[in-house]
Amino acid sequence: FEERLEGELKHLSNDNSKRYREQLIYLYLRTGKYSKAISHMLIDHDKRALGTLIESPHLIPEFQDSLLEILLLPYTGDLSRVENLPRDELCTVFTRSIQLSVVAVKYIPLEKLVNLFKKNEEGINISKLLLLVLENISKSEPQLMRSQENEMVRLYTKYDRKKLLPFLKEKRDYDVNKAILICQAESGLYKELIYLWGRIGEAKKALKIIIDELDNPKMAIDYVISWKDDELWDFMIPYTIDRPEYIRLLLKNSDILGERYMTVITGIHNDIKLSDIKEAINDTLNSKSLSLEVVQNMLQLVDDESLHIAKEYLKLS
Repeated sequence: FEERLEGELKHLSNDNSKRYREQLIYLYLRTGKYSKAISHMLIDHDKRALGTLIESPHLIPEFQDSLLEILLLPYTGDLSRVENLPRDELCTVFTRSIQLSVVAVKYIPLEKLVNLFKKNEEGINISKLLLLVLENISKSEPQLMRSQENEMVRLYTKYDRKKLLPFLKEKRDYDVNKAILICQAESGLYKELIYLWGRIGEAKKALKIIIDELDNPKMAIDYVISWKDDELWDFMIPYTIDRPEYIRLLLKNSDILGERYMTVITGIHNDIKLSDIKEAINDTLNSKSLSLEVVQNMLQLVDDESLHIAKEYLKLS
């Protein structure tokens, strides 16, 4: 009877063939011929193909070339709009698709699944859905995901930046240099680049981002302190010596700078307004731990009022 229906289908109009095909699907499902049922479901864009494969996962390799088509069955609109759907809506619409994807990687290579998304025949960008799929796979098959960490960096950069830095810090199998190129191609990923440059020992490049892009003196000084590298101080001091905010904080860290403190004092540009750093200078002059040489150098920088304070201090010392 099933063969007769198959034969009849070849000679029927679209409306009639749909009715016959529904009957065939019903019969195939009742008799456990799930492979044949799925083949007809695909023709009819029948969402039941998802559930049938989830319940009969051994059939996934047979339909791997059509897997993306099956995964997209729940969305009935224009597929080009999938990319613009909010994350919550994507999760709701494609719940079964994500579930099937998690099952599928037990039967086909993960690379095969990823490539289906990246090179789908319709040329529609559905990478946002791919991110959700990979996130869910990572929960059940974390070892498999080690090969896809570069892809995750790309996807997080594009679709979920708040998760990028924690991912970079947690994982170890992505290519750091590729991650740097990905982050450099986008705007605003400064903290991510600071971490990545630091991870491969390029602390100066990371420090330059803190200074030039974030313009955060405290963060810059804390970063140098954390590295415990004298060369970073030798780089930072002349690089920021024309910036009052940096000078002010450097002057307040005399105990850390050591002999480099003099480099700060003698390197201050003539065009720096002393009013911008007066408080730091006065605090420094009131520190009994300073050498006479440092005090004498600082006296050359202060205005009349600060000079008076300094002389009074020297009389009392």
